[in-house]
Amino acid sequence: MTTDEFVELCRCGETTKVQYKECFTTQTKIAQEMVAFANTHGGVILFGVQDKTGKMLGLTYQQLQDTGLELGNTANEQVKPAIYIETETVKVDDKRFLVCYVKEGKGKPYKTNDGAIWVKQGQDKRRVTDNAEILSLFQGIGAYKA
Repeated sequence: MTTDEFVELCRCGETTKVQYKECFTTQTKIAQEMVAFANTHGGVILFGVQDKTGKMLGLTYQQLQDTGLELGNTANEQVKPAIYIETETVKVDDKRFLVCYVKEGKGKPYKTNDGAIWVKQGQDKRRVTDNAEILSLFQGIGAYKA
């Protein structure tokens, strides 16, 4: 992602495909975001960007390293089935940010460790509990035919 692309994502606000995180919070909360992206159309999580405002705060070197490690562990240990993510660092002026790419998954529905299924709904996510909607996630990937 170029610097200009990153700045534009920060200026345009959170969407179905873009989420801001000031810093890595917990594996449980980040896993919910990953699951929602994997179950919907994929997206990016921008770390070092103030949630809801898009203010570009940046991360320290140690925060970049810790966040990258935590993201990999979260994708492997907190998402079922595990997903593959990509990360990159973007520099804007003297600030550094971490971008986490989550692709739409082929093994839907994805769940968090507690069995919750999440999908994106606008700029937020919501938990899926309706059996018909869960079935449609399976049908969407051709895993089940009615």
